[in-house]
Amino acid sequence: MSREIITFFEYPKSMVYDVAKRYMASEESEKNSPARKKHAREKTRTPELIQRAQELLEDLGTSIRKLVVLKESYSNVRLIVEDLVYVGCF
Repeated sequence: MSREIITFFEYPKSMVYDVAKRYMASEESEKNSPARKKHAREKTRTPELIQRAQELLEDLGTSIRKLVVLKESYSNVRLIVEDLVYVGCF
């Protein structure tokens, strides 16, 4: 494989072999390293939150900004409202 790269791209041998050596070393270190720890994400759109948002939307109208009382991020509230609109609640 290295010879093909050297002849096709006309790269210096030392550079190609050095890159191949570093690549093989990194592949070995990944095999021997422990698996990465997965981050546990809490489910932010719980059924209770969606129900509360639906009730507030019925009371306040369809303004997403008025849903600040949910103490959720704007993007999360926007997704909840979009889901409710898609389902046909509004």
